[in-house]
Amino acid sequence: MFFVSKDPKKTIDQSLAKRIKNLREAQKLSQRKLASLTSISQQALASYELAQRRVPANLLPRLAEALNTSVEDVLGIEKRTKKGRLSQFETRVEQIRKLPTKQQKLALDMLDQIIKAS
Repeated sequence: MFFVSKDPKKTIDQSLAKRIKNLREAQKLSQRKLASLTSISQQALASYELAQRRVPANLLPRLAEALNTSVEDVLGIEKRTKKGRLSQFETRVEQIRKLPTKQQKLALDMLDQIIKAS
């Protein structure tokens, strides 16, 4: 059964909660570690990930930094070019940004080698 909330704020909160959890897991961070990196309690982070509490706006930059991404990515806002869509290169950069740190380093090392060879 498909449920659509009548409260759009609740839907937005649930989407944000899911993105935070997915980004945290993609970086292989525990709730405790992410909470520590953002100077909040693990209980507060858990309540944000469960959409039980609204994420304060002033926490978004700290979350983005700790998750190695942008505030736009945490919020689920797609970056657009002047033409209205991301270039293939920008899409790949965004995908690399979402990788765990170790894989990001590997991708950057490969790019460095390609640049040096050209």
